[in-house]
Amino acid sequence: MTSAIAPGNTNSGRVVPDRRNVLLVTDTLPPDPNGVALIALRTAAALAQRCSVTLLGPACNDIPRGVRHIPMKRSFLGTQDVRLPVPAFHAIYRAVAESKEVVVHTPGLVGTVAILMARRLQKPTTLFLHNDYRKLITFAVPWAPRLADIGALVERWAAKAASRVITAGEPEGRLNAHRLIVRAPYYPYPATAPGCEDVVTVSYHGRVSREKALDVTIRALAEVDKRQQRYELMLVGGGSLLSEVLVLAESLEVRVRNIKWCEEPRAHLSASHIYVTASREETFSISTLEALGCGLPVIARAVGCIPSYIEHGRNGLLFEKDEELPGLIALLAADPSLRARIAAGALSSTVRTSIWDQFADASVLVHD
Repeated sequence: MTSAIAPGNTNSGRVVPDRRNVLLVTDTLPPDPNGVALIALRTAAALAQRCSVTLLGPACNDIPRGVRHIPMKRSFLGTQDVRLPVPAFHAIYRAVAESKEVVVHTPGLVGTVAILMARRLQKPTTLFLHNDYRKLITFAVPWAPRLADIGALVERWAAKAASRVITAGEPEGRLNAHRLIVRAPYYPYPATAPGCEDVVTVSYHGRVSREKALDVTIRALAEVDKRQQRYELMLVGGGSLLSEVLVLAESLEVRVRNIKWCEEPRAHLSASHIYVTASREETFSISTLEALGCGLPVIARAVGCIPSYIEHGRNGLLFEKDEELPGLIALLAADPSLRARIAAGALSSTVRTSIWDQFADASVLVHD
């Protein structure tokens, strides 16, 4: 069988024999513009502080120091935002065999093969379910509904095959599931005093794809602003629908400041007045947690785990229907004291343990 390992990009080094050898498997890594890619990369960095970590996934130029990387070639499969890697079976088998435990961040092609081999070799496995695969595939390829059914079957099998499952919310009846409550992280990026109140800056960062519903945010700003140019959208990120979103904003005369996808979006977000996420599908919603950590007043759709850490009126505002969003934006924009109160509530809900350390703790909890 021909190897699908990409050349270069390997942060090799001898595994320290007296430290736990953890294999972290993911089907997505930067430059893929999505939160799961950053979760895997930063969890690897956090784990490397106490374990010998091997990261198996797509080729990536930003591998943390001390992490051994086994890169996989990217295939044509996937979406415009995420190209799934080709599972190199021999390399995956060898990596699983050399590890003491396996942590799988996505039940995609590579992750599913890793779970299968870990089960065969009787290695303990932890599976993170960051998203609902059926809904994710439905958003990515709406023209192929049968793929969503296949994705749901793969996810169900992976959840049963893994030794332990970490879910964002309720285990949904899975007998071996553990619930992971992710608290808003502490960040040294408190919101700075934005400039002139003549322009209200609404921010968003992350992937620009169908399920993130940036069109809803732009239409809400157009309705609130009525072409007075008092609002602007700071969009930190990129993705398959970026061009479409920018064209929509221009047609509705909504000002957009687009900042390319970057490793550290908080430096940009901290200068905005309001943070909005209208996403129709989320689990942890790392971007929303980061906005809270910046001390921003957040408006978010009540999906996924967001209602578990945002209390409406205290540290953010929640909505369910698209038509509710313009009124909430106008409410915060017109009342600086309300913004300040909700921003203070956001900071008070943070903890000093970063979300990445929380994921790392959950990854190795099975043996601690």
